[in-house]
Amino acid sequence: MLSIVFPPFFVESIAADPVTGTAQWGYALAAAALSLVMLAPVAGVIADTSRRRKSWIGGCLGLAAAALVALWPVTAGTPSSFVVLGLCIVAYVAIELTRVFTDSLISDVAGPAEIGALSGLGVGIGFAATLAYLGAISWSSSALAQGLEPGVIERVATAATGPWLMLLALPFFAFFAAPAASRASGRLDPAGSSLRKRIVAAIELLRQDRQLARFLLARMAYWDGTMALFAFLTILASTTLD
Repeated sequence: MLSIVFPPFFVESIAADPVTGTAQWGYALAAAALSLVMLAPVAGVIADTSRRRKSWIGGCLGLAAAALVALWPVTAGTPSSFVVLGLCIVAYVAIELTRVFTDSLISDVAGPAEIGALSGLGVGIGFAATLAYLGAISWSSSALAQGLEPGVIERVATAATGPWLMLLALPFFAFFAAPAASRASGRLDPAGSSLRKRIVAAIELLRQDRQLARFLLARMAYWDGTMALFAFLTILASTTLD
């Protein structure tokens, strides 16, 4: 929703004009990416050493869902672009931080030969849920669009993503027993075990393993670039190609 449906709606219906809206959306993506550069390492260390990873996942998901739901009243009337973008940034960052904590669980529940299959299955189920949600939006917009004001479908669809996200997370909270701490905790828990010392230990690991550091840097550039490409392609398709 934040990559495909909402950006064109923001540019066309909330921003002062499409050019300004496109620039503002780009700045919002940059702010979200910068926030992740600063917060993701901290979240990673917490994920590798915390005994309450399910609580962290629930907190991040709850924050993302609340920001998405809040977009419904905020986008009504004459909304403030900065408030709308702020909520989008919060939702985007919270979802990505959730991914840090869920990724930290994979090596605890699957052996090396199973990690790829388990990760791929999770991604596939996520995309299936997305396609089902987009299909429901497409059907409802075709059936109801004649009696609704412009933009209502986009607002409802974006806000409802929050409850949809929490609904699909229920099986995880109901049935999954998270291990106490990740297997990486032994290497990231030096004497004193303060958060600062753990982060320093993680950075030292990257200094020692340059191949891993290059991989993580490339992955960060690839993922952020892909998300930006998706967002601007939908804006281009909507504003330029109608």
